[in-house]
Amino acid sequence: MEELSSLNIDNKTKNDITNIVEELRQYPYVHAVILFGSYAKGRIKPISDIDICVITDKDITFEQKVAIVGLASDKLDISIFGELPLPIQFRVFREGKILFNRDWLTLHRIRIETVREYLDFLPIIERYINREFPKNHHDPIRQSKDH
Repeated sequence: MEELSSLNIDNKTKNDITNIVEELRQYPYVHAVILFGSYAKGRIKPISDIDICVITDKDITFEQKVAIVGLASDKLDISIFGELPLPIQFRVFREGKILFNRDWLTLHRIRIETVREYLDFLPIIERYINREFPKNHHDPIRQSKDH
C-alpha cells in the first residue's frame, strides 16, 4: 500500500487503515478504496477523522452496505461512493489516495463519469452561490479568493 507509506501518518493509524482495506478487498463487490479528506491532504489535526470512500457495484444490497459501513469506528469514517453528494464524489477523485483498486479500467470509467457530471453541474452551483451571496454581500470565502 505505497500510497500510505508516502503520507505522514503514525504507524498505529497506518495499521488500522491497512486492516480495514484488507477486510474490504475480500468483498467481490468492492472495486476500490480511497483515502480522502485531511489525512489524504496531509492536514491532520488532533480532531481529524480518517475518511475512507469505498467504490462498489451500483446494485449492492442493504446488507452489503451495512457490512461495509459497519467497519467504521469513532476515528474512521467509511462512505459508499454512490451515496455521496456529487461535489464530495469529485473531491474523492481530486484529492484522494487510492489504497486498493481491483480494476483500473472500471475506476477510470467511474472517475470520468464523475468529473463529467460535476462539470455539467458546476454552472448550476455557481448560479446558486451568486444568487444567494451577491458580490456586494460580505463573503469571506469569495474575498479570500479575490486577494
